[in-house]
Amino acid sequence: MTAARRWLWAALVLLLGVLAAYLVPALQLRSAREEIAALRESSRLADLQAEAALMFLETCQKNYGLAREHASRFFDQLRVLRHDTSDPARRQALEDVLQLRDRVIAGLAQGDAGVMPAVETAFRKLRQLSERT
Repeated sequence: MTAARRWLWAALVLLLGVLAAYLVPALQLRSAREEIAALRESSRLADLQAEAALMFLETCQKNYGLAREHASRFFDQLRVLRHDTSDPARRQALEDVLQLRDRVIAGLAQGDAGVMPAVETAFRKLRQLSERT
């Protein structure tokens, strides 16, 4: 083997070493970022569940004013999450829950006990969505 070939092989090995030293941390960083994004979405979904549970509880106890406040926060957070979600199936599921907004808010504002099925449906659909993830 000539000296030129040895230098070529040494340069190639050095280049591969540099690439490996760069690629491994880059892939780990990418994986960590994806995991953080998934955890943030799970956290947001858990916050939504808590708000939905409070809306449901206050509606059951006929505290319609408090239930309406929780419902407003719930649907506002739901709209933001739907906007930020990249998965089309999840976005559609969130949209299905969001379609209950006007009925729920109006019923709670009027103190109508007939709003309970819509509140329960919103709560159950959100729960089903979180169980799928």
